Amino acid sequence: MDITERRKQYYIDNKERIKEKALKYYYDNKEKRIVYNKGYWELHKHKYIKQRSEDIIYKTNQRLYYQNYKENKKHVYTVDCIDKNLQDIDYIDKKPLENITVIFKFSF
Repeated sequence: MDITERRKQYYIDNKERIKEKALKYYYDNKEKRIVYNKGYWELHKHKYIKQRSEDIIYKTNQRLYYQNYKENKKHVYTVDCIDKNLQDIDYIDKKPLENITVIFKFSF
């Protein structure tokens, strides 16, 4: 049994203990991590702001993300106008009413 197989087997055998230890380390060092991150961003944020303002790929990905987020927030309801019965509204998704888009289907 080579080293990678032994490591995999060790992880499988001790998965719960490893996860508990990692969570304990995460919560024990939370304050240190917060202080370090604040200090790091105070020193280096100008580099990231400049990079994001000039990077075309980042801007494109950000625009696509917000466009997709905006589309997922819309609620689409369809109304069949021939029946003239507005009670027959098909709810595509059961989300609270924030933005409503009504699509009218006409068939002549």
